[in-house]
Amino acid sequence: MSSQVFYRKWRPTSFDNLAGQDHVVTVLRNAIKQQRISHAYLFCGPRGTGKTTSARVLAKTLNCLNPVNGEADNQCDICLSYDAGKPLDLIEMDAASNRGIDEIRSLREKVHFLPSQGAYKVYIVDEAHMLTEAAENAFLKTLEEPPKHVIFILCTTEVHKISPTIISRCQRFDFRRLATKDIVSKLEFICKKEDIQTEHKALEFIGRAARGSLRDAENLLEQISLLFNQNVSVENVQENLGLVHSKIAKDLVNYLLTENTPAALTMVGMAVHDGADMQSLHHETVELLRTLLMIKSGAKYTLDIDDDNLNSLSTIADKTSLSLIARCLKHIGGIKPQSHQGSSLSLELAIVETSMELDAPPSHYTSKKVSPNVRKEFPAIPIPKPNLPSQIENKTSSDETDQTEPIEIQDVAPQIVGSTISTEAWNNIIQSLRKQRGKRFYLGPLLKDCHQPFLDEESMILPFNHKSNMERTETELEEYSCKTAVNEAMEKYLGHVYEIKLTLRDGGNGSGSSSLLANPMVRAAKTLGGKIIKEENITVNE
Repeated sequence: MSSQVFYRKWRPTSFDNLAGQDHVVTVLRNAIKQQRISHAYLFCGPRGTGKTTSARVLAKTLNCLNPVNGEADNQCDICLSYDAGKPLDLIEMDAASNRGIDEIRSLREKVHFLPSQGAYKVYIVDEAHMLTEAAENAFLKTLEEPPKHVIFILCTTEVHKISPTIISRCQRFDFRRLATKDIVSKLEFICKKEDIQTEHKALEFIGRAARGSLRDAENLLEQISLLFNQNVSVENVQENLGLVHSKIAKDLVNYLLTENTPAALTMVGMAVHDGADMQSLHHETVELLRTLLMIKSGAKYTLDIDDDNLNSLSTIADKTSLSLIARCLKHIGGIKPQSHQGSSLSLELAIVETSMELDAPPSHYTSKKVSPNVRKEFPAIPIPKPNLPSQIENKTSSDETDQTEPIEIQDVAPQIVGSTISTEAWNNIIQSLRKQRGKRFYLGPLLKDCHQPFLDEESMILPFNHKSNMERTETELEEYSCKTAVNEAMEKYLGHVYEIKLTLRDGGNGSGSSSLLANPMVRAAKTLGGKIIKEENITVNE
């Protein structure tokens, strides 16, 4: 017994010892107390979460001679045989190795034999998703109507691969990934029993590295204890098993959120030099960014972290913006680094791409919200002719009553000519949005179709030459990320955030009102940058 590995030696033998699956334990225990036993169960969930162990405990409790409150007494002969690993009425079948129709036919013949000791003969089919289609079809009838003394328990990590007809015949239980605190609690119990010197913080590192799998955590604990002679310290866990120090990931996130690209790249290089695993570094960085995203979004109480980490990360979240965190998470989380040598390239490239995309103002800035763009509310507006201030000054009094007053922005006055946005400012806005992608299109190329945008009080009028581009732009601006990017570009190059209004030139469909434009060759030339200088006595042949 003592030679067994930890996950086998300290495997739970009762419902009370099952960690992190209270929702499953409660139902099974009540079913036993009320004698409402199903003929077939389906246990599904991630690896190492206790599916097979729960199946064995259930089989043991069902056959116990003296159950108490839905629990086995662990004293009767049947319970002792289960604890010794020699149960007579428990048959375990590995579907990965016995997946064919012949194995299922043999099972169908054996189910009619009565149990030897207990009330039930329990069949545990592990890795049930590995059964072939023919085997599943042969199993259906027996699974639906087995003998009264037979109970089937199917266990799988990939329930989506199991036939719906199989699932419908079973009582399904979904096992959850274990919380870090539940894993740490079990590891502390094992360390006490095995006389292992450890630190709570070290066990937390192991718990997070296991990612919800108790079996992985127990294996990792055993490896470290053997490597360092029963001494599991924080340094041993971090440096010798490839776990990234949390401070490295936290510093990297800080550099990302402050757009300090050189420092972020240096941090990655130092981690590579120290032998850190890039997959672990990437995972911790993404988890930190996700945690900041949840905190900034007001969902911090759903996080599986202690109060100290929560407070420190809340301080970081308060100093940055939600959009900035989302962009960093989008770029960094979208890569899949390799663990072999030279694998830092993908992470470094993602950091550089993140910095290129982040032309945002300081994180403490709060801009004016842009209302949704509804082009129906805005009819076609005549485009003021640029560089003709004399025409504006010689307006009649009646025209002046319809003329909107120019927007006065002192710090960016050179960027605006009257009510018309200067070409330089507009080109800068388009350039900053060239890689901003919405649902289908990039904003920059779409906005190139706008001819001389101009300002009208608190609005920026975008007159499009083509109706299709206007409709595409309208659709893309419905995306939150696109609207935010446009706001930031306006703030940077115009000094103010304006409400965006979309319209068509010439009040038509984007092709102009002149008869000359009925010619497709003329329209094509105009699209390529051509201008109509003069039109007189021209007959267009249809």
